[in-house]
Amino acid sequence: MEARAWLGALVFLAATPALATVSQGNGELGLDFGATEFDPDTTGHTGVRVALRGGYHFSRFFELEGLIGTSIYFESSQFEFPNVKDLHRVFDLTYSFVNGVFNFRPHNDRIVPYVYAGIGSATLNLSRSFEDRSTATALGAGCRFFGGEDEQVAFRIDLSVMAADNFNVDATHKSLTLGFTHRLGARR
Repeated sequence: MEARAWLGALVFLAATPALATVSQGNGELGLDFGATEFDPDTTGHTGVRVALRGGYHFSRFFELEGLIGTSIYFESSQFEFPNVKDLHRVFDLTYSFVNGVFNFRPHNDRIVPYVYAGIGSATLNLSRSFEDRSTATALGAGCRFFGGEDEQVAFRIDLSVMAADNFNVDATHKSLTLGFTHRLGARR
């Protein structure tokens, strides 16, 4: 249910700027793919990350962004016991954040570096049997590289750190993502 609420908020944030006038700023909608290095106290391995983000630029420098995503690591172990074939474990970390993004504006407007901080929730699901949700924080930095004739599409690279307390373990998960962003509404 929470994921649906966040998805609705993202759609609202993304659609509002498309209807706005130039003076109200613009928005963006993006999809990221990457890897998450899970904290050593959870699994210590690297999993696959997928995230959807959407935001609204209140000014040339500040953006409010919503993000929903998941990072998954799948592990399979074989045992030599007579009645045990394989053991499969899935570490599924699902998260949603509201991020405050500060965009740096160098002389080259096609390259836009940024930093962000956010608060949200993280749910760690172990093999679809055990689940724990906690408040989470995120810090990150990255860069958008705009291209095309109207500069509406950007390639982005992002490094982030998420802190959460699932199953009474203070965990810090690190991610590297690559993605695409489509600007909605007014041109930068």
